[in-house]
Amino acid sequence: MLEIEPVVVDWTVRAYRASYAIAKCDRDLADQLRRSAKSASQNLSEGIGAYGGNKQRAYRIALGEFRESRTSLEIARRLDFTPAATDEERDIEQRIEGTLVKLAYPRSR
Repeated sequence: MLEIEPVVVDWTVRAYRASYAIAKCDRDLADQLRRSAKSASQNLSEGIGAYGGNKQRAYRIALGEFRESRTSLEIARRLDFTPAATDEERDIEQRIEGTLVKLAYPRSR
């Protein structure tokens, strides 16, 4: 298991919970948030158990899905469907994205 995995799962749960408030204003945005957040976590886990090109592919999908879900949350925040992100939430999001970038695009050796 990677250290980031439980962080991503916790973030996914928080995003999923936020989707309930978002759904009251925009069901499609809430649905997309739920699907992309879950996919980010699931693809990260898939990558942990994969090998070679499949590993990088899963991590790249996780990164894309994470970015999509983070953007969905940001849209909801700017439309005042949910409160603005705290500094701690922004730090967690940056940590997740940074780690996923490193996993998806490792330096050639």
